[in-house]
Amino acid sequence: MNLHRFFLAADSIDLAGGKIMITDRSLVSQIKNVLRLKRGDQIIALDGQGKLYWCSLADLAGKSIEATIIKQDAASGDPVVAVTVALPLLRGGRFEWSLEKQTELGVTTVIPLICQRSVVKPDDFGTKLARWQSIMRESAEQCERASIPTITKPTQFSQLMAELSTGSIAADARLICAERREAPRSSCLLNNLRASLLPPQSVFIAIGPEGGFTPEEIELAIACGVTPVTLGPRIMRSETAAILALAQAIYILSDE
Repeated sequence: MNLHRFFLAADSIDLAGGKIMITDRSLVSQIKNVLRLKRGDQIIALDGQGKLYWCSLADLAGKSIEATIIKQDAASGDPVVAVTVALPLLRGGRFEWSLEKQTELGVTTVIPLICQRSVVKPDDFGTKLARWQSIMRESAEQCERASIPTITKPTQFSQLMAELSTGSIAADARLICAERREAPRSSCLLNNLRASLLPPQSVFIAIGPEGGFTPEEIELAIACGVTPVTLGPRIMRSETAAILALAQAIYILSDE
């Protein structure tokens, strides 16, 4: 039986008392009004830190939901390699679509990126961040991941390169997708890294905006230890390039 899965805050799970308490209003509404679950129905609660709990709904009265923990287990569903994708802000719903698909593929962190050729600039960031987090949370629940990916605040390209240089961003391998440039295929480079004595456990991938990275940005990335790669002979939209680059990294380095 496929049970509905929900990520909960750690303080919602009372192991000593053998119960969970759901107080998030949107989650309570989803369980009661959208899914129409009843007393005795079972759900799976995840703490986002590697544990999941089979629970039976006990009390749905009022503005919160109480459930009894039946058993607990280790959560699975995340790849063994941690992949960070720097994705430029995009027009329309393309950015949010990419967040959903990257979550399904197994991305660990998404960094909204502002480049010299970026068309979209961040505004009302707080509201958008909450929406982005909600999209990734729902996608992580749907695809049965063990954790919700992290999404950061929008970051200028130059600042991001500085953070890479200082080690603020964990990355054993650093790639930047550079179209129309003589560069190794990303799949070939990843296969070579996999065959090395110390295969990378974490990967950083930068995706360019509409119009691509400027030559100055590429040179800055190289100076910061980032390797230019190509995804092939066709020019892809940013959201498509992100999906392909991420899928290659997960598939090659995680044996998926």
